[in-house]
Amino acid sequence: MNRRLWVFIPAFLVLLIFAILVGGKVPYFLLYITVFTILIPFIATQYALCRITAEISVMRTECSIGDEASLQYSIKNNTLLNIPFLKIYDETSRVISGKELLPISASLKSKETFTHRTNFIASKRGYYSLGKILVESSDVFGLFSFKRELNWPISIVVYPEIPNLSSFHIRAGRELGDLLTIDRLHQDKSRISSPREYRIGDSFKTIHWKLSATRDKMIVKEFEHRGDADVSILLENCKSDFYDDTDRRLEDLQVSIALGIINYCLLNNVSVSLFTMEADSITGLSGAHLNDILSFLKLLAGFSPIGSKNISQEISTYSPDIRAGSNIIIVTPILNLSLGRRALDLVSEGFRLTIYVVTDRQNEFVKIDDTIESKLLHDGIPVISIDYSSSLEKRLEAAHGKS
Repeated sequence: MNRRLWVFIPAFLVLLIFAILVGGKVPYFLLYITVFTILIPFIATQYALCRITAEISVMRTECSIGDEASLQYSIKNNTLLNIPFLKIYDETSRVISGKELLPISASLKSKETFTHRTNFIASKRGYYSLGKILVESSDVFGLFSFKRELNWPISIVVYPEIPNLSSFHIRAGRELGDLLTIDRLHQDKSRISSPREYRIGDSFKTIHWKLSATRDKMIVKEFEHRGDADVSILLENCKSDFYDDTDRRLEDLQVSIALGIINYCLLNNVSVSLFTMEADSITGLSGAHLNDILSFLKLLAGFSPIGSKNISQEISTYSPDIRAGSNIIIVTPILNLSLGRRALDLVSEGFRLTIYVVTDRQNEFVKIDDTIESKLLHDGIPVISIDYSSSLEKRLEAAHGKS
């Protein structure tokens, strides 16, 4: 209801009282004119808005954060009435871009279709299967305005941005100091796992010449990975831990940390696994080569706090799938007594543990128990806090020995 309508209400009440008390054709005529002046625009605006339909399409179904994307929508007036004033709010582009967009104004004649294309920069990772726009219609007098939400099935995935780490040392028990994995020092070259076809980037030293000659194609020797150089990332996503998260900032920071480590490992041919919770069950994904990065991107694009339990407490059911002595990295928004106890258990089981705690100091989200942190550090378990506003690459590199 617009402000102009309030002008008619006192006039309507005066005419109504006057017509009832005095009577006569003129008072009732004026009363009917006032009623129809209000009623007809009300009915016409509501009817036209209810008959509007929309179609939404995307120009590309896959993109990454920072890429330009576009969305095209068509609004059709399916009535014989004109729609003089129409405002269109592109909710889909607003959500994916993370920015407020100005509404588009249009007018539609009978059976006319209005088409508009919006270009924007994708800034919110995720899977988007439903396009949504909001239309607001008003009558020619500006007495009424009504809004309606229109939905249309779409398919678009926005992959998270991949942090580029120049340094991330992985501790290996059978090497002196930190393990630099670019030369595949993590492989046990005394044990061949299986032969496979040559891939770009493979060392010529690993070529199996006899087998290549028999198969008429390049075959390389795939060596078994050493357990103490494998990396397993536990990404905490228990719903109860994220109640105070603002605009998914902690979720996004967790994804960036995990993806930065994963990308570094894959670039250096280190076997890496990612585990997270889906309701009350664990979902996991592993890779050892750079072409596995897409699988991790697809999983992390849809990462959200949907777990009913903490994965660090449930990972024991997956222990047979995690190599003995491997590096376990826990990325969590909360460091408390429960996690501290579990961390000590994992270390006692022979795993090499590092804990990353994500914080958002701008929104006062810092949930680190100082006593637990001191205890873990005293026992040689690295605890690294990373704030949303800090430079992720610099923080990760500094935490692992790069100045």
